[in-house]
Amino acid sequence: MNWLNTVLIFLGGGFGAVLRNVLTNSSVSANSSIFTHTLMINALGSFIIGFIWNFQLSMEIRCFAVVGLLGGFTTFSGFSIEFLEFLHHKSLGLAWVYVISTVSLCILLVWSGNRLQSLLF
Repeated sequence: MNWLNTVLIFLGGGFGAVLRNVLTNSSVSANSSIFTHTLMINALGSFIIGFIWNFQLSMEIRCFAVVGLLGGFTTFSGFSIEFLEFLHHKSLGLAWVYVISTVSLCILLVWSGNRLQSLLF
């Protein structure tokens, strides 16, 4: 990988992480759960990744947008920590519901985004 692509991934990842943080903090209320927000952010990011995947993007745009921006926006590390939190609160059943629903939904949305892109373009 060349230095330009590395810098683009770095910049995109920073923007994606900040965007994730802004969306999470602006939408968390007393009646909602941060777990729900992580699921929705991962779902949205998965759909967008699926949608743009088949476009003929340059390596630089792919590094910035897919690997960096959307990689920083979606949050497997947050997802993993939230799973651990469920375990610490002795909510094993809820922990596995969270894992199965997140993985299933995000895989379905990557496929849906990709399918929609194929139909439109």
